[in-house]
Amino acid sequence: MTMFRTWPPLVSEASLYSYLVTRTTGRAVRLSIEEQVARHEGEVLTVLDFRNVAVIDYSCADEVVAELAYTALGSGSELVGQRGEDRESDEMRAPSASPTQPAPARRFVAIRGLEDHHWDPIDSALRRRNLAVAAERADGELVLVGSVEQPEEHLWRLVCEHEQVDPEPLAGELGLSEPEARSRLEALHRRRLVLRQEDTYVSFRRVLCQSMEGPSAPRQATPDETRGEDG
Repeated sequence: MTMFRTWPPLVSEASLYSYLVTRTTGRAVRLSIEEQVARHEGEVLTVLDFRNVAVIDYSCADEVVAELAYTALGSGSELVGQRGEDRESDEMRAPSASPTQPAPARRFVAIRGLEDHHWDPIDSALRRRNLAVAAERADGELVLVGSVEQPEEHLWRLVCEHEQVDPEPLAGELGLSEPEARSRLEALHRRRLVLRQEDTYVSFRRVLCQSMEGPSAPRQATPDETRGEDG
């Protein structure tokens, strides 16, 4: 019998290597991450660690960050914008792995170690598809990258500030009805910008802290590291 954890979600870190350029490189990185995540049932929060990334171009950002974010949403989402035929074609590309298949379970994507030189290609790739991803900058600041409206970002920051919130007390804080507060929180969850445990909406940072206190989560090797082991 396959065992899987339901809460907290499994945190799986992917340490990315220095030079992320060309769509071919991005596809290799993404497929490696997807292969690791596919081994787990239940919710998985994939953390893309950019702390060692010196360069990333638009094609790689689109193939890694935007494609993982799109897959996390599941196909057919009304939030999804541009897809493959509108993407930059800097080289001949093989079809992406399962680009139109919904995720078998909820998947979430976050970024760690975001620097200024990472921002433009990642932000552009996400905006082109009407996607957003939660990120932690190198200085620890929490930000949303991609396509997001100001009210969404304000609510997301409140969740991050409280670490976890329920709709009813949040409604009082914002002067909203409870159903309206719930609807707005659920919209963040549908965009995979917060987690949900029953009736409580939880920030990624809280789950990351919990994962560090418990058993270590699997770390995903990138294709570059795999080549090093083989050599």
